[in-house]
Formats: sequence, structure tokens, C-alpha cells
Amino acid sequence: MLPLLTAPRVGAPPGRVDGPHPHCNPRQLAAVSADWSGWSCREAEKDSAHHAHAINAFSGKAYPHHPIFNEYAPFEGELPGAADTFVDFLGVRMPAKLYCNSLYSGQLLAHAIRTRQCALHEKLHRQPAGATHVPVRVRTSWPVISEEYFEYVDVLTSVSEYIKEVGNAPTRPYTFIELGAGYGHWTLAAHAALKQRYSTRTPAHRYLMVDVVDSLKATVMEMSAQKASRREARLSTWVTLWAVRRAS
Repeated sequence: MLPLLTAPRVGAPPGRVDGPHPHCNPRQLAAVSADWSGWSCREAEKDSAHHAHAINAFSGKAYPHHPIFNEYAPFEGELPGAADTFVDFLGVRMPAKLYCNSLYSGQLLAHAIRTRQCALHEKLHRQPAGATHVPVRVRTSWPVISEEYFEYVDVLTSVSEYIKEVGNAPTRPYTFIELGAGYGHWTLAAHAALKQRYSTRTPAHRYLMVDVVDSLKATVMEMSAQKASRREARLSTWVTLWAVRRAS
């Protein structure tokens, strides 16, 4: 069990932006709060203290994050200009309608990881009428504690255990199988974690997504092709096709 901490202040700090024009000045970025309720404008220098604690979505209490998160860094960078592209805290890019879908939007506590990211995504892309697009740079936080928190722990652990086994000179590919894949969310998360830990060259990888939703076939194929390395693209596409056909 994660030990309880004194909850950090998660209300609106100085510089908090909640109005219709969300952008910080060009020297700043939008630093997402630990509870994902908003963000504050901060200077761009490295500062990870704001995501040191996990906030329980049900109680609002703060706990240390699971230790596996210490081996990774949440996404920091410029958001895509179009609101129809969603970027999560691992840096996974996907269609917003895929992640922010109606199956989860009504479950504000059970699926707080998704609903709070999606609400913030909408606010960060909000533009005044007739305004010229202004790039938004963000520094995300690790997720709140709710339904999918420990699924992320499992995915990150699988990558870390692979690295402990093979080190910096992998002798076998990283292999990930997702059953009941839907659109392959956990496969995408695993690939993002693998790329982060091997920043210069992603090792060989084998992904199998079983029971991909048939109506999402084209979207899954497109994301698979985009995220596969050039050397692995042919294999990754074949594996995805096999999984889609199993579901049809």
C-alpha cells in the first residue's frame, strides 16, 4: 500500500490559467498540476517537483507515486496545433476522439486519468474567436490514482524488466501482447516507454494486439505504421493486421 502524505496544495497557484485564453508567455510552459485540474505558467527550466505525488481521484489525498515512475519522465513538449490530436503524459499521440470517448467521459472518478486529461486537452486548445493559433508547450504530470493507474505500472514495469535483462545491447526483441486490445492503448503506452528508455535507437520489438475493434482497423493500422521504426514497419503492420482479422 502506498503511504499517505500530507496533501500538497492543488488549488490555483499564482499564474494559474483557467480563462478562455490558456497560453503562457513565450518563455513559459503550462505545467500541469498533480491532480490534473489545471496548470500554472512556469519558466521552462527543469523542475519536476510538481509531479512528485500521486493524487487519489476519489479522496484527493496525496501519496508517493509507485517507484516505477521514477524510471521515466512525463511528457514535456509542444502540443499539436489541431485539437483533434491528443497527447497523453507518456507522449503518445492519437486521435482525440479515440481516447476521449463516451465510454469513459461519464465516469469522472473511476476513469479520472482519462477524463481529467481530456478536460485539460480541451482547455489547452481553447482559442479566442478569430485568434491566430499560438503554440502551447506543456509539462505534464504522472496520472492521478484511479482505474488505470496500476495498468500503467504494469506496462512500465514490463519495459524496465526487459532493460534489466538485456541492457544497452539487446539480444532479443521487446515483446508485448495485448488481449482485448480495442485500439491497442497499452501497446502504444509500452512502445512510448521503450522509446523513452532507448532514446537514441529503439530496439527490435514485436507487438501482438488481439481483438482489435473492427471499426478501428484503419486507425490502428495508421498509428502502427507511424510508431514503428523503419526497420520494423513491415513486421509491425503484419502483426496488427493479424490481430484485426482475428476480431473480424
